[in-house]
Amino acid sequence: MDLANVSTFDDLLASFLSHRAAEHLTQSLAKRIIAAGRAIILLDGIDELPSVAVREKLRSAVIEGMTSAAPLGIRWLMTSRILGYEQVPFHTDPLLKMLNGFTLHDSAHSKDSIDKDSWRKPFPTLTFHDDFVKQFYIAPFTNSQIAQYAENWYSVRDSRSSPDNRTASGFLMSISLASDTKTLARIPNLLAMMLLVYRNRQRLPQARTQLYLEITQAYLEGIDAFRKLDYLDEFDLKKKREWLGYVGYRMQMRKSNNSAVVASKSHVKKWIIQAIKRTEDVPASAPAIADRFLDFVARRSGLLIPRSETQYSFVHLSFQEFFAAIHLADHVASYDWGRGTACDPTPTEFAAWATDPAWHETLLFLLPLLQSHPKDVSQTVLSQLFPARDLAKSTISARVGSPSLLHEANLAAPLAANEYVSMPPRLRKKLFSLCWMAGSSEEASVSNSAFLSAHFMCDAKYKYLSLEALANLVTSIPGLQVRVRAASDGTLADIAGIASIEKLDVEGLGVTDLTPLTGLQSLMSVKLTNTRLTDLAQLGEIDTLQYLSLDRNLSRLQGLGSLRQLRSLIVRYVGRDRTFSDITKLTKLKEVAILASHVGPMPDFSQLHDLVSLSLANSEVTDWNVAGVMSQLKALQISDTRLGQAFPADRFPNLTSLAADKSLIEKVASICSLEHLETLTLSSNKLSGFDDLANLSQLRALALSSTGLKDGSFITRLCHLERLVLSNNPIRDISALANLGNLRYLGLMGTNIRDLSPLRDLRRLSSISLDFSPVADLAPLKNIRSLRFLSVTRSAAVERQVQSLREALPGCQVFFS
Repeated sequence: MDLANVSTFDDLLASFLSHRAAEHLTQSLAKRIIAAGRAIILLDGIDELPSVAVREKLRSAVIEGMTSAAPLGIRWLMTSRILGYEQVPFHTDPLLKMLNGFTLHDSAHSKDSIDKDSWRKPFPTLTFHDDFVKQFYIAPFTNSQIAQYAENWYSVRDSRSSPDNRTASGFLMSISLASDTKTLARIPNLLAMMLLVYRNRQRLPQARTQLYLEITQAYLEGIDAFRKLDYLDEFDLKKKREWLGYVGYRMQMRKSNNSAVVASKSHVKKWIIQAIKRTEDVPASAPAIADRFLDFVARRSGLLIPRSETQYSFVHLSFQEFFAAIHLADHVASYDWGRGTACDPTPTEFAAWATDPAWHETLLFLLPLLQSHPKDVSQTVLSQLFPARDLAKSTISARVGSPSLLHEANLAAPLAANEYVSMPPRLRKKLFSLCWMAGSSEEASVSNSAFLSAHFMCDAKYKYLSLEALANLVTSIPGLQVRVRAASDGTLADIAGIASIEKLDVEGLGVTDLTPLTGLQSLMSVKLTNTRLTDLAQLGEIDTLQYLSLDRNLSRLQGLGSLRQLRSLIVRYVGRDRTFSDITKLTKLKEVAILASHVGPMPDFSQLHDLVSLSLANSEVTDWNVAGVMSQLKALQISDTRLGQAFPADRFPNLTSLAADKSLIEKVASICSLEHLETLTLSSNKLSGFDDLANLSQLRALALSSTGLKDGSFITRLCHLERLVLSNNPIRDISALANLGNLRYLGLMGTNIRDLSPLRDLRRLSSISLDFSPVADLAPLKNIRSLRFLSVTRSAAVERQVQSLREALPGCQVFFS
């Protein structure tokens, strides 16, 4: 499908209907099927889209489809490799908020199988919750899933299978003989390839690169030779691989330049001719050989296949990456490349690929291929990708949090863990250090980077080097956050040997027992995500523990009440079967956040005398009436809680900060007794009685976006305001802002403001947003020398006005379109 110009759901549907796979499906029929709720929309291989920009536009089209174009009964299924998905995730907060309160399926309706006619039936309307966008990791397969897949594969594809699945059993025995093969089998597409190789050879290679070598051998000659079919036997396997290698390299170069992962037939043929001329001394017959070879690989081997009459691509992106590595293996071993002369790519261009995710899989194929070359070749390649000066601890520390370091770590981790990549132990240890340090940043947590997986720690030949590197870092960098993904109880046991760890962030369904952590008596902060824990009591034995974050973990919060030493607690995505009463026992708590959860009746935290901050954002509170008065509380966040009643201000008399956007509060009067308020957010509520806000004389920040505000005259009395947001309201007059001498930020996006003259004397104003407004005259802003940021996109301002303002305020960044 051509998705380059897709930005709406209609575009997406039109692109699908133009594909030959949909040649018997009309637009009207497709829309009727969707409207009837009888469609499953599958987007397979999102990571294979050529650029971030294309993926972002596709995400916009999907969100539009989910929220308006398609009925709620439609099922959406999207697949992607992690590395491509994390750059443009589809399960985003904006999407969750947009669909908040809609209906969706829950696990009670899941099925292991479906009958052949079930797709014809309308899907039932079921209740969705805020976490309705389910994110699943298909890989790694468990041992039982590998076994089930193997048995199913043989029963469907191989009539030679015996009733007792002895052939599948032989395969399972074979993959258990080496740890690398066992790891490969956990990846579904590689498992399918391994089954094919095993069926034809009755043995398995022990490394991924070797697996692809044997798969391509089977496809390029083995299978057809066995069947006595034409497989171009006058050209040996090495030449065929080299020809496809050059095609793979040229297509990989197009992919890294944000082009598509398909190529025209004319380009593919040209590349094959160029490759043939490098291996054969028959330039005149090269076009004819290219035609035969292209027909062979498309019709018989199926490695390079036509996607349309004029376009070709590899059967899977991983084959393109593998064949690109085949080409590069001979290239980087050449004398000219070592000297850096007349090369494509040059060593400098090659080195840049360490921070380019588009090339990582190719590099992971390349390094094991170099094992057959002199040892200095792989050392030269590694030194290009990871120069010694860049692996110094001080250099890495300066880059922690940068995207480039995260990308390097995503490459370094699988290389360091791979026993088929030759490197000195010292370099391997430095690569592990790079991974641990890169993983310590919050940016790594947000990106869910693949290198954080414990695959480079557990059950690996070089685990001792990884742990040794970590121990050295923890000792030399106090407060280093140790973060691992795909963790297990074994991971915790390994980490537990490093007693000086202070901060630990663990994610993994294999984590069921926290006992190993009890020996970490320096541990101050723990984050637990997506685990299968049911009991937290062991953490109560760690006297130093002060911060705990629980995200999508527990069936019950058992043992939470024993963590009497906690100062800060964050809980996310907790359903109706859980309770928060234990929190009231944690008397040292200063901060509590219960996010996107079912809280039930508001817990009485009045006895938590140190509690100063409470957040219930995106949570469901069924009863706000509490007996105690939380006079100790200074900050309260109840955004998206659907309060639906007058705010119980008498329960929170000393608040200085209140965030109550999207809380269904209607009357401002219920808030205005909070005389200590300095920060107030009431956006996205249908409010009345705005004039009462004038009583909050201590306000420094006020947000009233999308509240129906028409008259802002009360604002004149809020003379301490430093930040004011009035966006998306029908307000026309801002004369009341003229005396806000402390104002620094002003949001007027989507208002009816035309006259900006009341702002001309606001000497501290540094940022204004006027997007989607009828403002045409920007001249009053020329007097505001403090202005550093102005956005007037989609406004009535014209280029001449904007240019004049830029000349008057050269230090101001103006966004205009």
